[in-house]
Amino acid sequence: MEIIAVDNNWKSNVLKIDIAISNICNYKCWYCWPGANAGTIKFPDAELFKKNILHLAKYYQENTNKKQFDIHFSGGEPSHWPSLGEVIKFCKEQFPCLISMTSNGSKKLSWWKKYGTYFDRIHLSCHHQYVNIDEYRDLCDWLYENNVVVSVSVMMDPFAWERCINLVNFLKKSKHKWTIRYVDII
Repeated sequence: MEIIAVDNNWKSNVLKIDIAISNICNYKCWYCWPGANAGTIKFPDAELFKKNILHLAKYYQENTNKKQFDIHFSGGEPSHWPSLGEVIKFCKEQFPCLISMTSNGSKKLSWWKKYGTYFDRIHLSCHHQYVNIDEYRDLCDWLYENNVVVSVSVMMDPFAWERCINLVNFLKKSKHKWTIRYVDII
């Protein structure tokens, strides 16, 4: 088999940056991969992080065709990094970027109201054993109403299948049509 081309639909002047900032998580799900919530990789120093990300952006802007940056934060649980809000605000102010994050959505709505509009996309995981589903759906609706692309993956625990189905059905009753995915856990 001969590969003719490998293409994607990203603009050629966009650099995608995925940052797993720690393995600190407030949840201890049995189905998470080993080490994902061990807490052994601490959050980075905010000032050093800002210095490095700015250096990276400037280097690419000056030496390549990359002029915009698509930065995705994951963890652990990235929203528990005390400096995350400060860092994403800094990025938005310093260079053209899109900011996204994978989160369990456990921060209070007040945190999201303070920093949520700096995000362009949020992907939320929904965990039956921890979620307050009313607050969770309110968060999803708030993000949607504030022009943040929101999607949810409901972690379908085979040992709590009915509860997970009930969560999906509750989320489907949102006043908005954001994406809901079923994620089978094997």
